[in-house]
Amino acid sequence: MGVSASTFCSCSGVGLMASILILLFSWFRRLL
Repeated sequence: MGVSASTFCSCSGVGLMASILILLFSWFRRLL
């Protein structure tokens, strides 16, 4: 259970970072 929980946390963290990067990229493109 601990392994699956840590894997889920890492996967959610990666998805969160990816969404933030996409948001920043679209924001910069809107500025430029």
